[in-house]
Amino acid sequence: MIDTQTAGIRQARSGAPGPTQALVFVDEHQRSIQQGGFSINAPNGFSPIGTSLWTWNSFPATRHNNGGTVRFADGHAVAWQWREPNTLRIAGLNAWIVAQPAVPNTDRDLLRFLAGVPRTLPIP
Repeated sequence: MIDTQTAGIRQARSGAPGPTQALVFVDEHQRSIQQGGFSINAPNGFSPIGTSLWTWNSFPATRHNNGGTVRFADGHAVAWQWREPNTLRIAGLNAWIVAQPAVPNTDRDLLRFLAGVPRTLPIP
């Protein structure tokens, strides 16, 4: 049950993005689907599977002209085209593509995802 008295305070403390930027649905690559959720690490370093910040824990779809669809909390959806050669290289692997390294500090594709999640996890 959500404590409505403190939910807004907790969201503010977490650095959560607003509804126009908060990711709620990600089109996942068919060779990455493994647990019914899309996983990346939080910008503060929290990692649900123990990988570094610059890791694709789950991997986005590339089946839409080297891009995938993301949906935001306000209801709008956008087709994101991937920009990094490394993202396209990973997509081309003929293997299970989870926990793949991104380009540290400069990966424009992963940076877009990091902007759509709370900066601090777990939420205090």
